[in-house]
Amino acid sequence: MNGAHIHLVSNHFPIVGVFFAIVVSAYGAFKKDQKVFKVGLALFVISFLFGIPAYFSGEGAEEVVEHMSGISEKLIHPHEEAAEKAIVLLAILGISSIAGFFVWKKKEEGIPNWFQYSILGLGFVSLLLLGWTANLGGKIHHPELRSGFKVKEHDEKDEEHEKSGHEGKEAEKKELSGENNKK
Repeated sequence: MNGAHIHLVSNHFPIVGVFFAIVVSAYGAFKKDQKVFKVGLALFVISFLFGIPAYFSGEGAEEVVEHMSGISEKLIHPHEEAAEKAIVLLAILGISSIAGFFVWKKKEEGIPNWFQYSILGLGFVSLLLLGWTANLGGKIHHPELRSGFKVKEHDEKDEEHEKSGHEGKEAEKKELSGENNKK
């Protein structure tokens, strides 16, 4: 497994984790269920922990892909910049969630509403930034995501080629070599 592989495997977990943490935390906050809200806090912490290898494997991924055709520093640099901001925000979210466990662990009144809504807001902003970072990362190796990308138009030859499969490839080779014109 190389740096690019590790990065691709690990970078989905923080985004999906934060999404589910928001859903669970919001449910707990609006239903006034402290236990459910704390499950959401735990999911935010887990998302942060998964964000660490996603962030630190980025440099290894760059080493693997930076010399491939179609890959440029113009595509990599914005992703790196966004990732730096995203990991800081994710760390603040994760550490705040841990603090929520310990500060209000034994207090009878539970986690106050202001803290719950602050965590939800921070989670939502984190999700947006993680999504933006992922979008920029996708553009590095997926030209179809880049602005200005044009889909190639199908013509009749393409359709005939798709319908005829292998025979179409042979006929196309003969046509290109001029064998059909010799008859």
